[in-house]
Amino acid sequence: MSYHASRLATRSLVFASSLLLLAPPSIAQRPGTPPSDTSWIVPRVPLALARKSLPTRDAQAAVLLMDTTLVLQFTDRGLSRMKASVRDSAPVDVGQRLLARMVGSALGELFDHGIAYNLRALRSARVEGNRLVLEDLAGKRVFDHVEINGRDVMDDFSPADASRFAAAVNRALHR
Repeated sequence: MSYHASRLATRSLVFASSLLLLAPPSIAQRPGTPPSDTSWIVPRVPLALARKSLPTRDAQAAVLLMDTTLVLQFTDRGLSRMKASVRDSAPVDVGQRLLARMVGSALGELFDHGIAYNLRALRSARVEGNRLVLEDLAGKRVFDHVEINGRDVMDDFSPADASRFAAAVNRALHR
């Protein structure tokens, strides 16, 4: 596998690992299973179905406010870019090219999901600079240290958009 494809696969796996760590192990093994805790894996949600969405500055990922959950996921653009990067950086060697395609296909399937977080487990949302801070009832930050391409997703928002999104989340919490 080429250096570029290897770096992309590593970064993508860091993102996937971060997402999977947020979900309870029993839920992480069964996508679509009804939640029994605060977070679980769900199929990616079309942005149009969200009450409000907040894409990262590069539009690779988004946080979606649904009726009872927040969902962190790749956008269509982010998923396409990830797949294209693996495909375009495939080596000339037939064996390595096959391995790169398999890794790309597996990552595409893995990232065609998001992490849902139950709003009832959330205390508040606020903005610190360009960082969206989602705090759970125990005061811990939700979706903290989730990276895409070496950048912390929660640090990658327009401050004005993040402020509007945080206000919408807080209104949803107080309904």
